[in-house]
Formats: sequence, structure tokens, C-alpha cells
Amino acid sequence: LDFKQSIEEYFDVQIEIEDIKEDCTFTGTFEDARLEEVLEAINFTYETNFEVNDNTYYFKKLNCNLW
Repeated sequence: LDFKQSIEEYFDVQIEIEDIKEDCTFTGTFEDARLEEVLEAINFTYETNFEVNDNTYYFKKLNCNLW
């Protein structure tokens, strides 16, 4: 999950993914994007939602077989 590490490092946040069955790939380029914009793109791509607690974003499930 390279996108997870990239987001964590760029925005200085933690991301936890609870239920993932496949190796999800997310490719995209964002220019001057806010964290919320990036997370909404992931939500749309993988039909998921996230919750925030302090500086950690929790994804319940990533549906990697959509495309």
C-alpha cells in the first residue's frame, strides 16, 4: 500500500486500514491538494469511508476489486 505511506509522510498523519483482502493500488497526481481531497478520492475509488480520531484516519474496508 504505497499510497498509505505516501499520504502519511506528506501530510504527517497516520492511516489504519482494518479490512483489506487484495493488494490495492492507487495512482494519481495531486497538485496542492488538501488531505481531505486525497481521502475523498480514495473513498470514491474504493467505495470506503473513514473515521478520524486525533491524527489517525481509520478506513473500515477497501474494496479493491471495483475496476
